Amino acid sequence: MRISIDCMKTIVVSLGGSILSTEKGFDVDFSKEIAAMLNGYKDTRFIIATGGGYAAGSYVDSLRGSVDVFSLDEVGMAITKINALALKVILERRVGDVHPIIPDTLGEVRKAAASHRVVVMGGLLEGVTTDADAIIACEATGSNMLINISKTAYVYDKDPKEKGAKRLERLTHDEMIDLAHRYDQRAPRTHFVFDLVASKLAKRSNITVYFTDANMANIKAIIEGRKSEGTVVK
Repeated sequence: MRISIDCMKTIVVSLGGSILSTEKGFDVDFSKEIAAMLNGYKDTRFIIATGGGYAAGSYVDSLRGSVDVFSLDEVGMAITKINALALKVILERRVGDVHPIIPDTLGEVRKAAASHRVVVMGGLLEGVTTDADAIIACEATGSNMLINISKTAYVYDKDPKEKGAKRLERLTHDEMIDLAHRYDQRAPRTHFVFDLVASKLAKRSNITVYFTDANMANIKAIIEGRKSEGTVVK
C-alpha cells in the first residue's frame, strides 16, 4: 500500500528531455514557464523528472559501438541529472521551496518531497528510463497522478510519422502495456513513448497517466482536472 507523505496533493511530472535539451541548448524560456506555472499551485507538491534529450542522444550515439550498453545508460543518466540541475537552478530563483539537491536515489526523493514543495530529479537507475523512475516516485510519495510531457500530446497506435497512425485519446493500463510491449526495445535511446517497465508499474499502483505536449494551457488543465489535449491512461 502506498502511503502519502502528508495531506498535500502530489503530482509527478515526467518531463521529456526533448523539451528541455535541444540542438540550440537548454530551453531556459520553457523552464521559466514551468516556474510561473508552479507558482500558481502553491497547495500542490511537484516532483519533476527530466529526461536526457538532445544532449544525451548526442553522447550516446557517439559512444555506441565503442562501449557496453550499461556504460551508455550511465552516460545518458548523468546527462538527465545535468538537465535536472539546470532546471532546478532556474526554478529556485523564481519559485519558493525548491529542494536544493538533485536526488540520487528514490529514498532521497521521498525525503526531499517530505521537506520541500518542488523536487527536481534526473535518472536514478541504469536500464530504465526516467518515465519508470517517475512512476516509482509516484509510488514512493503516494501520488496517483503522473503527467508525461513530450513533443507530441497524444499516444498513437504506432509511430505517428507512419501513414495511418491512429491517435488514441483514452487507454486502459493493459492497452498501454500492450503498446509498450510491441515498441519498447529495452535499448538506450530506442524506447517508445512510455516504456514497458513504467507501464507495468503504473498498472500495479493504479496510477493515472496523462500524456500531453509542452503547451502550458494543456498542463494547467490537467492539474485542475479540466479537459485537455492529450491521452489519458487509467
